[in-house]
Amino acid sequence: MNILYDIAFVVFLFFYLPVFLFRGKRRKGIFIRLGFYPKQLRMELKDKNNIWFHAVSVGEVLAAAPLIKALHEGYPGYRVVLSVVTETGYCAAKKILPDNDIALYLPFDLTFIVRKVIGYIRPVFLIITETELWPNLILSAHSMKIKVFLVNGRISDKSFRRYRAIKGLLFPVMECVDIFCMQTREYARRIESLGACRDRITVLGNMKFDSACQGDVSDEYVKFLTNALCLEPGQRLIVAGSTHRGEEEMILGAYAQLKESHAGLRIIIAPRHIERYREIACLVRRSGLEPVFFSRLRDEALISPDQVVIVDIIGMLKAVYSIAYLVFVGGSLIKHGGQNMVEPAVFAKPIILGPHTFNFRDIVAMFLEQEAVMIAEDRACLKNIMSCLLRDKVMAETLGQKAALVVKSNTGAAQRILHIIENETVFL
Repeated sequence: MNILYDIAFVVFLFFYLPVFLFRGKRRKGIFIRLGFYPKQLRMELKDKNNIWFHAVSVGEVLAAAPLIKALHEGYPGYRVVLSVVTETGYCAAKKILPDNDIALYLPFDLTFIVRKVIGYIRPVFLIITETELWPNLILSAHSMKIKVFLVNGRISDKSFRRYRAIKGLLFPVMECVDIFCMQTREYARRIESLGACRDRITVLGNMKFDSACQGDVSDEYVKFLTNALCLEPGQRLIVAGSTHRGEEEMILGAYAQLKESHAGLRIIIAPRHIERYREIACLVRRSGLEPVFFSRLRDEALISPDQVVIVDIIGMLKAVYSIAYLVFVGGSLIKHGGQNMVEPAVFAKPIILGPHTFNFRDIVAMFLEQEAVMIAEDRACLKNIMSCLLRDKVMAETLGQKAALVVKSNTGAAQRILHIIENETVFL
């Protein structure tokens, strides 16, 4: 079967490689992706027993953090080698990993490359997050007697349609995965329908709840942000997090109206793609407001509700969520499918979403069931909901407390996954 997957991947590379090579940021790690490891790295990989952990990008890397921590506790003396696909994922991996762990780019899924890399890493087992079904990686690991675990498994509607179209090609891959740890029963049903053996499937919850609870924001940093934003007692801050193109205009329109009737109101916009900060600054100016970049807050204290803070530094979203009065989570007013809403819920913040949350359907359903989130169908509805929450402090606090309770009742997936892995690797 490897030869079929090799051919398929070569066809994919034929169309994708020119884009990869001519977009500078995507060229990063090209030699590592091709399996050319420097001698120093090869020597470093030899000096410890390695656990290979694969996560695609930032979201998966951050969600994996609790399990990586649990692996270090459950397998002392072992090192985690975390592979990623994207540059932003690589940066996130470097931030969350202890000094002795190693972050790498995932090798291209060609048999001769994958086998060479497995020979360098020599993993005691391989963990793949969500549903990253790289056929040659999985088949090669299995043929080399390396156990394969799929954890925090999910299959979106779009992925499910794609996988069903090639269901026959997936059967050999599914047979080489030892355990499927899925987030929900629906995802478990989907993976079984694609060929996974029912006896190897277990439902253990979503590690995003665990990762959202990790890493407190220090009191000192909260004080700095409060002072930099000139937030006096009684003043409120709106945070629009993980926004996408097409949403900022609606948010700014709603804010422009709200600030007229709510004295001292402030707003922070944190785009999902941080490189868009200049584009958003132009939108702010076009709205008759003044942009202030987050990176300059130490030098420029806010003095007016007409100023809009734009986050231009990676990794600041949790900190700004911690001081918000209310939060809008982006990717949901447009047909993107939503972004992770668990992090603001940890801080008991009232959360507003748009109507398009299909990528987080299961999580949103948990919050809706407990009446712990509000849905804004459009810009006018967004403005009205924000206005209600700004006027009614009790309503806002109740909504936030319900959100925090949903998070608290859904933590523990990382420890449950670790227990499954330990049971399957008693030889270590």
